[in-house]
Amino acid sequence: MLPAKFRGFASRVGRLASRALVWRKTSANDAVRTSSTAVISSSNANTFGAASTSFDNAVTSSNAATSGSVTIARAARPSHTLRRALFAMFVAAATIVTMLIVPPVHNAKADQAWWDKSGNGFFTHNGYWVGDAQRDIDLSYPEIETVNDNGRIRRKITWKVTFNANSLALKRMGSSQFAAENIGNQKSDGQAWDGRSYIYVYLPRGIDDSSVHVYREYTKRSLLPGQTNFNWSLQGDEKNPGEFNAGWTRWTYTYADGPKFQHDWNLSLGNLGQGKDPKDQFKDQFDTCEVKKWKEHGDFSRVLISRENGDTVTAYRWTVSAYLDDSVTVPENLPFIAGFRSDDSDKHKFAIMGPYDTDGDGFPDLWEHAHNTNPDSWDELRYPEPKGAFGRFDDGKDYNAVYGKPYSQKPFMYTGKWVGDSVKGHFEYNKDKNPKPTNPKDYKTEDIPQNGIAYVFTNQKLPDGVRRVWSSNNMQDGDVYLNEFTGEVIYKPRKQDAGKTVTFNIGINYPDPSFYNCKKSQVSVSKKVVFKVKKMSQLYNPVYATKDMYAGTQDFSDRPTSDGSYGSIKGPLPEGTTFVIGKYNHGIEPLSWSAIQPQDNKTGSVYFYPNKWLSASKPNDPYKTPVIVTYPDGSKSTDGDSITKGNPVYAKVNLKRHDPGNADLQLHIARNKNGQDINYNDGFVFRKNRDVNPQPWIDSWSVQEPGDIKIRSVCADTTSPTNIKFYLDGINGIKINGEKPWPHATDEEQEKCRNHQGCAANKLFDSTGNTMERTRGSITGKPVKTGNYQCTVYALKPKALKKFEDAEKKNKNIGKEEGSSTNIISSDTFSGLREGIDYTSRTVPIKVHSDAHYYNPKYDKVYVKAGNSKQSAAPVSHRGSNGVKGDDKSQNDLVDEGTRLPKGTWFELRGYPNDKNKVRDWFKFDGKQSNKKSGENKPEDATSEEMYGKVTFSPNKIVKINEEYYAPVIVHYPDGSTSEDPDSGNLGKPVYAPVEVTNQDIQKNDLKLNVYSQHGGGRKIEDNDKSGMRFRKGDTLGDKPSDTYKPMFFDSWSSAKQGKIYQRMLCYKKNPQTGKPEPKSYEVDGVNGLKLAGRKGNIEGGEFTDKNPSQWTRANEQQRKECKANDSKCDRNKYLYGNERDTTERTWGWLHGKVKENGDFVCTVYAIKDLEGKGNAHGALQTKFDNAVKEFVKNPGDRKFEDVISKSVLTDKQGSQD
Repeated sequence: MLPAKFRGFASRVGRLASRALVWRKTSANDAVRTSSTAVISSSNANTFGAASTSFDNAVTSSNAATSGSVTIARAARPSHTLRRALFAMFVAAATIVTMLIVPPVHNAKADQAWWDKSGNGFFTHNGYWVGDAQRDIDLSYPEIETVNDNGRIRRKITWKVTFNANSLALKRMGSSQFAAENIGNQKSDGQAWDGRSYIYVYLPRGIDDSSVHVYREYTKRSLLPGQTNFNWSLQGDEKNPGEFNAGWTRWTYTYADGPKFQHDWNLSLGNLGQGKDPKDQFKDQFDTCEVKKWKEHGDFSRVLISRENGDTVTAYRWTVSAYLDDSVTVPENLPFIAGFRSDDSDKHKFAIMGPYDTDGDGFPDLWEHAHNTNPDSWDELRYPEPKGAFGRFDDGKDYNAVYGKPYSQKPFMYTGKWVGDSVKGHFEYNKDKNPKPTNPKDYKTEDIPQNGIAYVFTNQKLPDGVRRVWSSNNMQDGDVYLNEFTGEVIYKPRKQDAGKTVTFNIGINYPDPSFYNCKKSQVSVSKKVVFKVKKMSQLYNPVYATKDMYAGTQDFSDRPTSDGSYGSIKGPLPEGTTFVIGKYNHGIEPLSWSAIQPQDNKTGSVYFYPNKWLSASKPNDPYKTPVIVTYPDGSKSTDGDSITKGNPVYAKVNLKRHDPGNADLQLHIARNKNGQDINYNDGFVFRKNRDVNPQPWIDSWSVQEPGDIKIRSVCADTTSPTNIKFYLDGINGIKINGEKPWPHATDEEQEKCRNHQGCAANKLFDSTGNTMERTRGSITGKPVKTGNYQCTVYALKPKALKKFEDAEKKNKNIGKEEGSSTNIISSDTFSGLREGIDYTSRTVPIKVHSDAHYYNPKYDKVYVKAGNSKQSAAPVSHRGSNGVKGDDKSQNDLVDEGTRLPKGTWFELRGYPNDKNKVRDWFKFDGKQSNKKSGENKPEDATSEEMYGKVTFSPNKIVKINEEYYAPVIVHYPDGSTSEDPDSGNLGKPVYAPVEVTNQDIQKNDLKLNVYSQHGGGRKIEDNDKSGMRFRKGDTLGDKPSDTYKPMFFDSWSSAKQGKIYQRMLCYKKNPQTGKPEPKSYEVDGVNGLKLAGRKGNIEGGEFTDKNPSQWTRANEQQRKECKANDSKCDRNKYLYGNERDTTERTWGWLHGKVKENGDFVCTVYAIKDLEGKGNAHGALQTKFDNAVKEFVKNPGDRKFEDVISKSVLTDKQGSQD
């Protein structure tokens, strides 16, 4: 398309033409009146003044008036006056509207030709001024559009031509001032042609001939009273060349028609150039050579001819359109001719729009206007070349190549716009605008035609070491490629080119312009193609995004990218860039916890592994580690001329820490290493003069907060509440020790551990779970005295430790042996610090006891026959002995049940204060049983396993029998404590060796129990008898004849020991698969419908009394006398009179009832003695047994009842006591 500057001129042309015709004829010589109506308005003068002046200056050699003024101030030849005005219009808008005046029909003898600088040409014959052609032919620049042709996208070109554009008909249509004119048709009226006219249109090659569409109009008269009106009216609408050729006044030929085409060419344009009009002021500048070349080259495909009448008032308007061939790449270069020849004269006039080349550079003006390049300068091709003090290119860059990839330099032309008329106007470059456009596309173009142009290396000379290649594919460093058609130079820089300039000399042979301008010759020039190879370190500004992470974690930074600052390239760094952590000449040292792993030395991703003890970053001040960047061309970020001036490139970390919370600092005290926490209410109990055992273990750690932990303590002696003393880090020979804080693994050790290369022992790692810091401690020593104490153990971080030590310095007595009466720790000691984070504590009570505290000595009761001697067993410790309740908390500290007294214990028979039991003369220690060293209060034997303290009883025959006696024994323990101490296991209560004087010796198995299948003659069933008893469902056990079996019989008695005997039975159903009790199957005193019972009157056949076996009663003294005097007075079913053989007590029991179901059942029968004491006191052993049975049946679990009662009920020896 034409430049925008020419597109709006059609209406202005029309106005100028109208004003030109206002000069009316005043005489037979057609003189023009010097009227003021000839003055052009100021606005039009500004628009066309330059063009008008151009015309006046151009025609000074003719016979025309030589005035340069636009206002007509004198008489002049009317034709030249008209021409002057028309040519001013022609020059100003030549590329938009073209008018052509053509010579007569007979062969031309001379011609005039003229081209503007926009591809518009005009031709006349035989002395007719070429400006008349522009006046009479209005040729619009073609419209090119993209349309849908039945589904096919095609380009369509349309030309519009008005013939006789200066006709009075058009003037009448355009202005009312011509309404009264008498329209004539004489030569003197300046008509466009003489006689009939022949309209010609030559269409270019490159269109689809079958699509040619011609739409024709003419100016039709309307005669009204007193005036004549004109309107455009349809003359013809030929939709293809065949329709156009359908009349005798119209015909058309194609170039292929040969002679026919040539015949009409000869009539119209063929003789142009046969001679030159001597009056033609442009004869040395223009001719018709170009049009003829185009014709001979076959650039015109068809001619359309229409024979019209001779009415010079009539104007004609043709609209011609066609589809462009796909092969057409530059439609602006297609030539198009429109004009007419006169039948009766040489007024042949033609307007041509075509690829004329004003400047001779081989690029037609139309193409240059379409691409906004300068049509009036013959050497516009440029390569980017640095200029100025800083050597920058015109686009502002100071480089155009970098090592590592091929770089291209293409020729270009500066763009702009044509200013002024198409002859004397000038070209203004966009690059010269102020301000200059920032986008190079707005001031230059690389769209250069390739046809006919050639590029070569001048003298084939290349820089040293550079190799020319003939393909741009797979170029190596130092290769250069020249596209001889486009002029593109591609060079792949070498490493040694970095920071240097590489120049190539290129010769440009412009296209031969003679085809577009016969008067021009081919241009050849030499240009420099400059590659300024920039160091990569000067092009990229590597920046790392700050990495957010927590201490104690590991992560990788993002890859660095160039941020675009300081004029750097924004985006990824070039392929092949390498990275290392390293120190610059200035700046900080690398972080010890940063590294670039081997797999990332080309990505730049930095591996951060901050240990968990690092402090968090300060606000807006992240941790940084320097990274040295080495680019593929060998330049580095450390270079002083790098874009960063050698300043370090930092990878940054915003290090965070987790909130430690309110209980971050932990402190625990265990009974021993790896043990569970102690009960802090109960604390510790230690032994006087013995090493602390077990050794308590102190463990303190923090989960999140870093900082070494120190163990300190303050202890108080609370034995005397009115005189409390305070001590540091221990008390009474007890030491509270804090070990050194656990060291942190170094960063190198951490990495080795993470990489499974071995983990340093006894150090803290990031992987140590939930442990930021750790310190352990212990409680050791040997208490020197008994008493009550309390220690507060502190775990202190550095700030808290400082405050603790400051408080310690203020109290001089706290570290002395006598202690301080005041505590160094008060409520405000740790003011401003965070409890549970900066400090924490545990308060632990400590009791120190003697040996006596852990023993409650118990003697087994001895039975001795009056007149005989018997020695007791050595005492052992038993819970609940010597009048101390078994559930008294003092008994919780005792040694295990039945434990012997410690080695080195010695004994003496001596009464306790305020105790009525005295030492009798028949109590003594035989031999060395006292273990007291003669003449000294200390043991004689302190090392052997011998057990001492056995008391020998030797009652004479006059001692009252069946009485208990108590020998008071003072027990002296190795540490000097005694059984008299209130803190002893017997709470200072007397320790007795009990003895009962009897009339016969009590044997080991004094209490006996036999089980029989029935009373009298029944089978004796042994303990765990495998045969047992066998019954069936429905069997009965009883005295009736109908009963299946007699009742089972249980007989229990004691030979010597007095006390009633109770019988109990515990049964369960056995699971046949497991052999274990069925759940919830336990029964007491019966099983499966059978019940344990006694009999009324203790007689055979008496009524059963369930759960109440029959007990004999010892006859009193009166009953014994009556029985002894009269045997009939003896009721031996109820009473024992003392003369029974081997019987002191007896109880019978029977099992009777009806069997409910089949199955295996297991029953245990117990005989339990009533423990009779002095003064008819009873021990209620059977009650304890009953209670134990009830609890066991409720929840037996996997327990055995025998195990339960042997530990909690039947603590005496089987048979002899119970």
